[in-house]
Amino acid sequence: MAADAKARLISNVVGSLGQTPRRIQELQIQHFYKADPAYGTGVAKGLSLEINAVVAKKASLGSGLARSRSKRSHAALRQPQQTKPKRGGRNARPFCFLFRIG
Repeated sequence: MAADAKARLISNVVGSLGQTPRRIQELQIQHFYKADPAYGTGVAKGLSLEINAVVAKKASLGSGLARSRSKRSHAALRQPQQTKPKRGGRNARPFCFLFRIG
């Protein structure tokens, strides 16, 4: 990618992230730094954040997040299954109403 394109990309991201809470900014910078250290550093500088502090926070946040997720059971995450309507019974339509006769 050309240098001016990288600068525009960082400028656009900084403009968008500037309106978000600091926690979100730090999480995004961690992702950007993981993908490309120069990109993460550029976004951090644009947001006036210290890249070393943000990357160091990742280690402490990541382990706690993994522990809290592992405590959840899979059953608690599942959506309740919808029941199918029963066939027959009092409210069932007669078979002849399903097809036009004649």
